[in-house]
Amino acid sequence: YRGLILWRNIRFEEALAEFEKIGEFDFAPFFQARAELCKLLKKPYRADLERALAMEPSWRIYGALMDEAESRCAWNESIRYGEEGYAKFPECFTLALKLAGAYRSDGQYRKAIDLLEKVVVMPAEGSWLGRYIWRLANIQYAVELANSGNILPIRTSGAKRSARANRRISASICVSSILPRR
Repeated sequence: YRGLILWRNIRFEEALAEFEKIGEFDFAPFFQARAELCKLLKKPYRADLERALAMEPSWRIYGALMDEAESRCAWNESIRYGEEGYAKFPECFTLALKLAGAYRSDGQYRKAIDLLEKVVVMPAEGSWLGRYIWRLANIQYAVELANSGNILPIRTSGAKRSARANRRISASICVSSILPRR
């Protein structure tokens, strides 16, 4: 308990020293807490999270491992933890949002969009993050499709428009409804 008291009193170095005195311990939340303390002190903490995961898998540990991987820009690792965690905890929208964000950051925009189409996020429970990731993934996917030339041609209703007007219309439609060429 001394380590927790020191942590509460913002004496992080001393708290970590107390945590490290404990040595071998068979309690996953202990390793989660120690990982969080190491994170505050900018010390390596992945090993503690992996040890906690091995003892008692939970969506929170998978999320923390994803955050740790993302802090190093290791998107493939973050995606691996996210997919593994989401497979075990499919009802956890928090992991789904983190996984969609990792897909988006890795350039896998279509996967992010597909995942977000399946997830139900209640208002005030991360819905702003879901909308944000959804919006960015769609915009980035639209840009990717536009750059590859893989978008449907715009149908004009008989009216002749300038090439510049058609590009503006094409860009706005591309963002609002992504339709790959078939």
